[in-house]
Amino acid sequence: MLCSECFYDEGLKLSAYQMGSDNNEQCDNCGSSEGRKLDKFRIEELAHRFFVWGTFHRCDYGAAPVVQFNQHQQTSITPSVWIKNDIQLFEKTLGVGFFHYGPRLWMVGEVEPLKELEDKSSRFSVIYP
Repeated sequence: MLCSECFYDEGLKLSAYQMGSDNNEQCDNCGSSEGRKLDKFRIEELAHRFFVWGTFHRCDYGAAPVVQFNQHQQTSITPSVWIKNDIQLFEKTLGVGFFHYGPRLWMVGEVEPLKELEDKSSRFSVIYP
């Protein structure tokens, strides 16, 4: 469906090259016979690696991605100029939209027992209920 030469962003291009398979046929999208080819599964995995894992925000007691994508939402993020065409390529190929992900609070460590462990006066009662 796509190849590593379809992408403008150098990081996406390199990741697509690593994930793609050797195939001398011309790419359906860009016409290149040199780029490594990606099927739909690999294209989705590339998008997940780059946008979801690539925007992972770590906290003291958890982590969550800043950007997520799915087929139920349209793109609502404002991408940088150099990545805009690549995002449009993913949208067109996978039928997805990219959006800011508002994680559940427990994912980023907003858990009452953890907060109580931080407080010396309540720590003992959490450990030994």
